[in-house]
Formats: sequence, C-alpha cells, structure tokens
Amino acid sequence: MTDDYKRGYADAMNWKVQNHLEHLPPAQREWVGLTDEEIMETLGIVSYDTMALDYARRIEAKLKEKND
Repeated sequence: MTDDYKRGYADAMNWKVQNHLEHLPPAQREWVGLTDEEIMETLGIVSYDTMALDYARRIEAKLKEKND
C-alpha cells in the first residue's frame, strides 16, 4: 500500500466515525438532585422548613421520573 492510499483510507474512516457519531442521541447524564440547602436557598427559606422541603422533593421526584 502506498502512503497516499493509507492516508486516504484513514481520513475516510475518520470521516465515517465522525459522521455516525453526530447522529447518535446525546448521552444520558446521571440525575443530580438538590441538597436541602440548595432548595432552601432557591425558595428563599431562612430556617429549616420540612413542609417546603417535602413539597420540593415531590416536584424533584416527578421531574426525575419524567427524565428517566
């Protein structure tokens, strides 16, 4: 095989791999939930509020369910 042939083959194979990768669905990312502190900060809660945290966790669970 000539060097030009090898280089052309390698270029063609690289193009084929790249072209197919563009058509793959995006990789699924692992779910990362919020901490209690992040929830309280987002809701503007200064002191620990179990009712608000429970409500936020229910919303978070529903979002996770829809994204699985």
